[in-house]
Amino acid sequence: MQLDASDIRLLAESGAHVCLCPRSNAAISVGTAPARALAEAGAPLCLGTDSLTSNHDLDLWNEARALRDLPAGHDLPPAALLRLLTVGGAAALGRGDIGAIVPGRRARLALLPQDFSQALGTTP
Repeated sequence: MQLDASDIRLLAESGAHVCLCPRSNAAISVGTAPARALAEAGAPLCLGTDSLTSNHDLDLWNEARALRDLPAGHDLPPAALLRLLTVGGAAALGRGDIGAIVPGRRARLALLPQDFSQALGTTP
């Protein structure tokens, strides 16, 4: 992805959801999305896997790990990565009714992998 500051500002101002697929971007050699700059500009972000054509699996946790390990995402707090996997993805799909634990909603929960739960401080 080749975005300059004006592109980032335009995306943020438009409210367009930006789906980051760092492992697919690496597989097809198109560069790294400026995740931190997009987040700081207020662009609505989520994570995706693209497809099995450019990825080994469709595991969003692996996508989050890949983003975390990139220079553009290594300083994103674990809570921000978790948000990209949950409410960010739900919002991009127009599903504001899912992706968060909220009173009155049906519970649809997933277990956090150990590396994320430790980073979030949720393990004993």
